[in-house]
Amino acid sequence: MNSMLVEDFNALPPTFGLDPWVPNEWIFGFRTTLLAPDQEYVFAMHTTSDRCLLAGLRKIFGQDTEVKRAINAVELLFRAFVDQSEDPGLQWLRPDYPCAPTRWYCGNESLRRPMMEVLNYLNIREDLKIIHETNPIVDMMFNRALSTWHFAPIFAYGLGITGGKNTSNCPYCVAGLRPRRGVIRMRCLHSADIRFCTLDCQAATRHRHMYECTNMGPISDALRTFVRKSPVSDERHELARRANIMLPSELGQFEGFSKPIRRLLQSGLFTNYNLQILFGLDWPQALSRLAADIRYSTLLGPAPGSMRQLLNHQLDVEPLTKRNMRPRATRQEREGLSYARDLRHTLGLHLRFSKISQMKFVDFLEFFEMWGMRLDNDMRLTYVLILQCMDPNVYRLQEWERAMISIGE
Repeated sequence: MNSMLVEDFNALPPTFGLDPWVPNEWIFGFRTTLLAPDQEYVFAMHTTSDRCLLAGLRKIFGQDTEVKRAINAVELLFRAFVDQSEDPGLQWLRPDYPCAPTRWYCGNESLRRPMMEVLNYLNIREDLKIIHETNPIVDMMFNRALSTWHFAPIFAYGLGITGGKNTSNCPYCVAGLRPRRGVIRMRCLHSADIRFCTLDCQAATRHRHMYECTNMGPISDALRTFVRKSPVSDERHELARRANIMLPSELGQFEGFSKPIRRLLQSGLFTNYNLQILFGLDWPQALSRLAADIRYSTLLGPAPGSMRQLLNHQLDVEPLTKRNMRPRATRQEREGLSYARDLRHTLGLHLRFSKISQMKFVDFLEFFEMWGMRLDNDMRLTYVLILQCMDPNVYRLQEWERAMISIGE
């Protein structure tokens, strides 16, 4: 633990603002982002107001020992309070004056006790060496408050304290209630209780509920078809050979859906029938959005020196046996692509002469809105174009800015 960070934390006043009678109690939790799914943000929220603190990314749950996880979590928590004056969040959501908490809570039992052991060896106030356990009511208030701020889905993409994908239909995750015995990151633990399913699936078992109501069924079927059924199908082997697709049975591992879809596009074999051969009958529900995004990116083509060009190069390391082709665009698509390329060139010139790395959060939102108006409020296309214009070696964006941009990708 950095001793200077502990000293800065101890130097903060223990009162919240100028009123000594306002309780200075904070609840904190950990959330992931699309940009770095193996790293976490720490959110600290004042229990009696709408004030919130954010800290940077740090790998917490990915560490192999509880001690390392606890040290990273404590450092993030201290950093949130020490650097709150430079917080990238909205200005009116952070405290008016820097302060240290007098009491704090955590809803994650797997980190609460190891963090207390780390705090016990630090030179801080005795009352801060105890992290109190929250109750479901406090967790619900914490999540509801964060969900009302429009930047919370940007950072956490809808993940609650309990964490996890596919929790939008779970009433407990939406309400912010957490399981009483620990938390497993990136997985919904409430699906065992299906009495209050918002989709009224009438499922008899938890596994059937997960299949019907959390969008896992079509993806699981596509994965099972591609991994297990491909080795025993001569038709799939022939299609994979023509499109230069390495099947999981040949690689020994599953590398994702993006690469085979890209190979179908490049070889001119991107048809609904071929997608059905590779991924089964449920591929429209599971992969139609991904396939549409990959097709649009392939048609538009990456900007020179951009992140997308770097990713394309990494995905196309293996040489293709056939001529590298692009899918044929319709007349309407060609007109839209021409306009998007011209706008991307103008946007790249604008970014080149602007200090985007020094932008505040509100300025960054206004920047997106300005370019979104030129695209008929198509914010997703704005994200894609801005991401293509970014040069990772030139623009040193903050993590929250890059996480916001990555949603469009």
